[in-house]
Amino acid sequence: MRRLIAYITLAVSSIIAIGVGINPIMSKGINNLDYRDGRQFVYQLFEKDDETIDVDAEDAAREVAKDMDERLKTWGVSNYKVEIEGNDIVRVSLTAKNDTEYDYLERYLGFSGQDFSIATADESVRLTHDEVFKDSEAYIVYEGYAPYVIIPLSNPSEFKTLVDAANQAMNDDIDTVDDDEPQYRKSKAEGDEEQQSEPNIYLWANWAEGEDYAKSQEDQKVADKIIAQFLSTNIYYENSDVKETEIKYVSGFADEEGNYDTSKIRQANTLALFVKNLFNANSYDYKVVNIFSTPIVAEVESILTYGMSVSLSISKTLIATLVVAAVVALVLAFFFRIGAVSVMTSTAVSFFATLAIFVAFRAEFNIAGLLALLLVAAASLVAGILHLTKFKEEVYRGRNFKKANTEAAKAMTVPAIDIAVIMVAVGVLSYVIGGALVASFGTMLVIGGVVSLAVNLIILR
Repeated sequence: MRRLIAYITLAVSSIIAIGVGINPIMSKGINNLDYRDGRQFVYQLFEKDDETIDVDAEDAAREVAKDMDERLKTWGVSNYKVEIEGNDIVRVSLTAKNDTEYDYLERYLGFSGQDFSIATADESVRLTHDEVFKDSEAYIVYEGYAPYVIIPLSNPSEFKTLVDAANQAMNDDIDTVDDDEPQYRKSKAEGDEEQQSEPNIYLWANWAEGEDYAKSQEDQKVADKIIAQFLSTNIYYENSDVKETEIKYVSGFADEEGNYDTSKIRQANTLALFVKNLFNANSYDYKVVNIFSTPIVAEVESILTYGMSVSLSISKTLIATLVVAAVVALVLAFFFRIGAVSVMTSTAVSFFATLAIFVAFRAEFNIAGLLALLLVAAASLVAGILHLTKFKEEVYRGRNFKKANTEAAKAMTVPAIDIAVIMVAVGVLSYVIGGALVASFGTMLVIGGVVSLAVNLIILR
């Protein structure tokens, strides 16, 4: 009797712990437009040479919408909607992880593409995209903890004139500094003690005549056009196959002492993705202007409530999950009596542990992820039912409960492993060949396959 009471107490405690822990887990998760409110960006098209002239071309909005769709796929947005209105309006609905990513996506979608120039801080030299970046494609590499955006040069010799001008201007500035003033500050973005000074070369997007670095310090719209900053003495990528043919942008943020802030690596990765995608974006045939953005509601329903704190909402998805769990528990209790407790406990633990690990990996939760999570729960449930069925067979053969459970556990080890292997294999395949939406499905299945196997082998024994 004591063992029975302890068994039930442990099972009930596990269920209560899961109920208490599900709220903070979901609150930390990343949801897409299926289960999270998002934003809609509205863009208007104008002729490139004159923003006062509306676009009349019949397929203008459709062409831009197609390019925006490709850009969103490149970024990795899993659920979005691109709609056209007339010949000159494009509406894009999506969700992002935070306000910073919303800002990046808004600028990325509205960028005309291939309209870059790079200049020294004093504007003594400015080179256009066609002069030094023609047919170049940026990519990201990681050295240590810092992400680098690498940009190949189409004309390295021409670019060297800009670097030389920036170096000369920096040397002239240093000569004017008093000997007792600090001339450099330390930077550890690359893990060394190389002396660094302020950036003096800037990569501009959609630069207009009359704009310069000084004006960017006063006008935020001008500042937004500067997408990358470089130091002329450390601008070349050292690991290039041919020396001085690629430049590097160290994506990241400085702390209060001017050193690379390793606590903001996630933000640095997002910034690197923004710079790379913006640089590689195809050009529009029209001027695309974001005229406004507006909040939108989740396509299915919002599973979180945002108030003084973020909490799990009493959504239809949550209610349906609880109702299904209750019905399954009653059916199991009818057929297996007290054995239903172990099956429901193992299923609940598999469900919760899979979801917790999924959220810890910062994966995006969506419809596909929910489907995979339900499959994980179903697989764990099936494994438990098969175990109890085998247990009953052994009892009918005259074995005592302890021996029957041992034999059932032995018999179900191989099927449990088979189920887990199938889930992991399907998950890996889905992740590799699927898009951003299916990636959540694959990630959840891989995690669930491993977790459910471990939980079932431990609890059901």
